[in-house]
Amino acid sequence: VMQPTWESVKNADGTINFALSYHRAEYEPGYDDYHDIYMQRWRMEDKPWKVICVNRSTGLEREVPFGEDEICLDPFEYKKVLGQGNPMYESTKNGIQSRFLDPNDPDNNVWIPSSVPNAKGQSWKANYEAGTCGKRSIDKDIQLFDPNLPSREQPNRGNCSNIVDNPIHPTLPDKRIGKLTALEQRRAKYVAVSRLTDDYLDTDGFLTTYEGELEDGADLLTIVNQLRSKDDSLFDWKMEKSNGNSEDMIRSTFQDHVIDRYGAIGREN
Repeated sequence: VMQPTWESVKNADGTINFALSYHRAEYEPGYDDYHDIYMQRWRMEDKPWKVICVNRSTGLEREVPFGEDEICLDPFEYKKVLGQGNPMYESTKNGIQSRFLDPNDPDNNVWIPSSVPNAKGQSWKANYEAGTCGKRSIDKDIQLFDPNLPSREQPNRGNCSNIVDNPIHPTLPDKRIGKLTALEQRRAKYVAVSRLTDDYLDTDGFLTTYEGELEDGADLLTIVNQLRSKDDSLFDWKMEKSNGNSEDMIRSTFQDHVIDRYGAIGREN
């Protein structure tokens, strides 16, 4: 196969990793941003819901269930928030998760491209770190609660790193390289019969063919001898249609003889 087929990125269990497939084929800046959910981290929404009240005197803790109106008794208790992931929804009950695809995560390095046989495949982490901007601090040395996070700049590393190590390429038809070769040949037996002019000196341009093979290998000419008739029904030659209209006469490339007044025979120009 000279034109390889593009393959999606796979997880360890063989299922398709759609997010990583797109990121390694097109590059998505949102998948390359470690601080994409900085606001949810500030609100503790990246962790499951857990709010507790702590007694200031005894240090006793009690959990406040989600959705209840019970509050901490001030000034005897103070509130501690450990997580505010909404348990009412499947996508938030365990906390809002970042879309960042970490190249250091072993799960993201299980699959290695192999659609191009001549290219030696390697892990995504190795490809990620290739280039002028590949090796970097994943969090850009910015703390999770840095107040400047909303105004941070997120560069596009799609062209300065080999993050896109599995680009989509066209799958064109295979090319045949070499000399032209006849893969199949067919031979046919046929007989071609031209009709003669009335003076038997030339053909008049009408041609009938018979193609095939007779039983016992008989010559096709026997069909001419067996079916010969005076009304030309064998060859189905008809100069005009049944209505006798001269305009319906069969056309031919044959050029009829022209006889001049001196009796010389020639062809009409």
